[in-house]
Amino acid sequence: MELPKLPHGAVLLSTDEAVWAIVSGDHLHAADGHILADVIIIDGLRSGLIAAIRLASHELAIVRMGV
Repeated sequence: MELPKLPHGAVLLSTDEAVWAIVSGDHLHAADGHILADVIIIDGLRSGLIAAIRLASHELAIVRMGV
């Protein structure tokens, strides 16, 4: 699977880095407390269907992997 073109200043996170950002609350919507959404995102990251990037604004973004 291929990663789509990243926005300027964005950094691709490894699966471990992305999972840590989610479980440690190091992202913009951590206070929302959607644990089921976090579990689904982590499963998608580990399966390789999605990837996480850190935007220049330090927000965590999820991108769908190309086929």
